[in-house]
Amino acid sequence: MKRLLGALCIVAAALVPGLGAGAETRIETPPTGVTALLRDYGRAWLTHNPNALDKTFAPGAFRTAQLRSVRNAAEVPFRVYDVSAETHYSGNLASLRVRNLYPGKQVAAYEVTIRTAFDIEDKTSVGDGAFTFIRDKPNPNDAYDGWRLVSDSDMDVLAFFTSSYLWDDGSVSILRSPHFLVLAHPDVVPTLRSVTNVCEEALARATKFWPLPVRAKYALIIPTTTEELGGIVHDTADLADFVAFVSSGIDETNGWEPGAPRVYIHLEHFRVYNTAGQVGILAHEFNHAITRPVTGPHVPTWVDEGMANVSGGLPAYNAKSGNLPTAFPTDDQFVTGSLDDIVRNYDQAQVAIQVLIDHKGRAALARFYDKLGSERIVPGTDKYYLAQVVGDTLGWTLDQWVAEWRKALR
Repeated sequence: MKRLLGALCIVAAALVPGLGAGAETRIETPPTGVTALLRDYGRAWLTHNPNALDKTFAPGAFRTAQLRSVRNAAEVPFRVYDVSAETHYSGNLASLRVRNLYPGKQVAAYEVTIRTAFDIEDKTSVGDGAFTFIRDKPNPNDAYDGWRLVSDSDMDVLAFFTSSYLWDDGSVSILRSPHFLVLAHPDVVPTLRSVTNVCEEALARATKFWPLPVRAKYALIIPTTTEELGGIVHDTADLADFVAFVSSGIDETNGWEPGAPRVYIHLEHFRVYNTAGQVGILAHEFNHAITRPVTGPHVPTWVDEGMANVSGGLPAYNAKSGNLPTAFPTDDQFVTGSLDDIVRNYDQAQVAIQVLIDHKGRAALARFYDKLGSERIVPGTDKYYLAQVVGDTLGWTLDQWVAEWRKALR
């Protein structure tokens, strides 16, 4: 989304008089009143204080919904709740369309980064979106110079969705186990002890597989329905068969840093599987969570998913179906094509990682992955960088790896 906005800004610069080649460009700083408002907005969420939160809003539906949400989150153990306006990608987003929504008002709209952490998390989870602020006129006697928060959805038409949370859909209760903080709606929590037991077993499997130190505890979030899940993740994909996934977000304000991973489970679909299937699915997802601190922007999907499949411990049933491939699957092959094709790509990626382990060991896998994820800016293409890391950490060429993988698929 941010890359798209960057492209749009370049096009806009070419079309607006005075912003052509050689024109001075300037990154706009959000007004001090907006910065102060967002500081107090985050502090009110952190302390579960609806009265303080109310002072940051203009009247309207967003205010009503947010005050309901903060009461729904009364049991949520926040350690961090911080919201900041960002202008390094998009500047003031208050276009004519947005300004026309608030006639007679001064309007400003900014991309925001939302950092939250629960009491068990040692890093923040990172979300983003866009907030709209309005005022009648500057007011130096007001804590926010007259600005008030009025909407988080004015940029939805640009797919600039603001992060949503479980407490936006109803009251949230918590359940704890040795390695998990579980967030769910109160009517579901009493049924979840068996789920946390499976999670503990799956995490033990994933931890045993991964030879590097791992984060001790994780947040587990359990929406009640597919519709609720779709609202939280803003996903237009078909979630009918969704079981579990890990989300962490990326903090790009100071480089490219993954946030704290959170695990989402669709309870109704999860319970369709027997215990062995549940453990395998979650061990796969927990591998994503465990390796999140050392991942990077140049790690191909086949490495991530192949490694997670091996961690899950389930057989690669479909790896040998279809034609014998000549190269590792590309990222798009994990999200396009038939379900059979996608499953085959996951299984073939699993075989690729297993081949590495069989020849070099799990410590070599971890060394390879750690190096692959460590760089943020690399020379050449991602394939060139991958080949370089394979040679540096494994003593192989990429072609040798592909050849051994193809042998295993025959």
